[in-house]
Amino acid sequence: MRVFKRTSRRTFSVGLVLVLAGVATSAGLSIGASPAYAYGNLSVDYISASNISVSSYGCRYIPVQASISGDGFTTFYSARTDILVNGNYNDYFYLDNGSSSFQWCPRFNGYGRFTLGPTVLSGYYDNGGYNFGDYGSFDGTDYTSSSFYIKRKSLLSFSGSQSSSSRVSWTIRAKRFEPNGYLGYVRWNPPKVQLQRWNGSAWVKIRNFYPAGTGTSRGVVKYSMKTGKGLKYRVVSNANGTTWGRTSEVVRTRR
Repeated sequence: MRVFKRTSRRTFSVGLVLVLAGVATSAGLSIGASPAYAYGNLSVDYISASNISVSSYGCRYIPVQASISGDGFTTFYSARTDILVNGNYNDYFYLDNGSSSFQWCPRFNGYGRFTLGPTVLSGYYDNGGYNFGDYGSFDGTDYTSSSFYIKRKSLLSFSGSQSSSSRVSWTIRAKRFEPNGYLGYVRWNPPKVQLQRWNGSAWVKIRNFYPAGTGTSRGVVKYSMKTGKGLKYRVVSNANGTTWGRTSEVVRTRR
């Protein structure tokens, strides 16, 4: 969707039409309206970026792919694209036709759902062919947009200790990357952690956990249960607005 404002100049062509109109009127002739051409007609056909999992320090450039098309008469354009984070305006960057990028920094841009667009398009046109002297400037907003996510990477450790072949004690530990302060991976409480067992064709839920520990207990879940021999288990943590979820490695009970 585009909303454009155009400023054009038709010095020679408009004056010629007025002269011809005067001649035709005095001669009792009629002249039909000349066709209208839409010059400076640019649009963002698509814009996209891939999800990012943050597991290193510092700022980084986020690759963006886009396609901008025009009417063939455009001699220059600029495309300024807004960046929204979780629905709020955060920053902008200048979009290129093809590959471009913008700089992301954890303290300034944060984490969550990033939306690219709308884009302000501006430039000049000069058709130079049909109506000599038909040129001018244009500017407007294209509301094409797309969204992706930037979140912290998480880790999920899952281990079991069996006192007998029929009982197992599970220990789950959740961590996530913290780039601010160069802390590396720190303990965190995922919204939910689900213990699952393989039934031969699919993973089925055994129990949900909602970690709420603090200090050394943060992100830690311990659970004992009855089990059979040679069964496969795993745990899956849910994501939240700033951190990706994770699936653990598979652990098999003793045969």
